Amino acid sequence: MENEKWKIILNFERKNTEKNYNMNHEIHETHEINIITFRRIFSFKTSFSAFRLPRRPVGA
Repeated sequence: MENEKWKIILNFERKNTEKNYNMNHEIHETHEINIITFRRIFSFKTSFSAFRLPRRPVGA
């Protein structure tokens, strides 16, 4: 029974992936822009949190 459930889920996932792939093909350019923006925001956030963390003294 458990196996059947997974088969159904996997099948659903695959169909969705195929559908999304076709859709993504059309909005590929916007998607790339979004990734770039996300990377910028993410790198800003990580550098910001690193800045707030208490640093160890250099000689330690």
